[in-house]
Amino acid sequence: TNADEEKGSSPMRKFQVRRSNALLGSRDAEFYGAAFPELFAYGRGTPNSTRPVAVSLEAGLRHLLMLSNRRCAQHTVFALVAFDEMARARSHRNLAIKTRANPSATDKVLHLPTGALSKLVRHDEEMTNAARSGRPLPKLRPSADLEDATSVLSTLKHSSGKAFGTNEERAEMRRRVYAYYHTFGRPHLMVTMSPRDDNSFWIAVHSGFDANTPEAAAKSFDDLWRQGKTFPHQDDIRRASLKDPTLAAMHFDDFANFFFEKVVGWDKAAGKAVNGGGLFGKALAYTAGVETQGGGTLHFHALIFLDEFPATGQEEEAWELKLAEKDGALHNETFGQQYCNYADSLASAIYPVYDFFIDGNVEVASG
Repeated sequence: TNADEEKGSSPMRKFQVRRSNALLGSRDAEFYGAAFPELFAYGRGTPNSTRPVAVSLEAGLRHLLMLSNRRCAQHTVFALVAFDEMARARSHRNLAIKTRANPSATDKVLHLPTGALSKLVRHDEEMTNAARSGRPLPKLRPSADLEDATSVLSTLKHSSGKAFGTNEERAEMRRRVYAYYHTFGRPHLMVTMSPRDDNSFWIAVHSGFDANTPEAAAKSFDDLWRQGKTFPHQDDIRRASLKDPTLAAMHFDDFANFFFEKVVGWDKAAGKAVNGGGLFGKALAYTAGVETQGGGTLHFHALIFLDEFPATGQEEEAWELKLAEKDGALHNETFGQQYCNYADSLASAIYPVYDFFIDGNVEVASG
């Protein structure tokens, strides 16, 4: 039609994708261009692309997930593939280092008899089940084949412990916690923090509001305030936030770093407590386990070990007696209860964002 002729040719580019039965490995140069043509239409700029300056796979994937256009980060599959590739790369890197340090391990793998490794894996499962149920641990008759299989399996487990989310990583975390118990005694605080990234205005702004909403042009709280707009509806923020897991992880990491640096008083770079300690006292060590909640958001449980605090129940009883002698009478509350009351007084479940919008000219959106 004349209207179509006046508009001219369509600005949309068309690509022909040819199918092939040739298999590509994730380390092949053409892999990402073939797997994600909508992200790498010309097969360039992928993590596997050749560059004048070498860039590691993890650095390349992180760069793509942090691009401001958010195309890679908000892709329904790419972020999962990137996470899996980084986890496998960490595991393979550790395995390569161990193999170089102990070249004989390769010969052990090549000469393992059929079924030796499977037999050892089954025995490990039986040992775990017996320990959980309180039954006597089963014994395994030693042999040269099983000795080699034990060495190989130990190397594989250690390398798997470097991959995200594996059972070996969890086991390594438990061993670290037990080591802290033996070194510092029992922990003095258990803290749970839930940043609620699904309610983060910062994530919603950078992940992009719906273009049809007036909040799409707002880049900060100040923008909304100056333009006289209401605070975005919570459902809009949640929708925008949940579509960008990379920003949600960054938001969580920033909150966690702030908590341990400013509240706990821990210098992450130096690996020790800051001068004067934090709000809870001077920390000797801490450990934190991250998990997802029902809505998919992240939170952590942290155990904090404090200096000059009782490490055992007997030490705590001795503290109580000293306090009683000092005051001339027994306390109504134990030392543990008093300290917990103090720690609880520092905690708050209210994020003071909405106070900024309580103004005579700016009305807080309901809901």
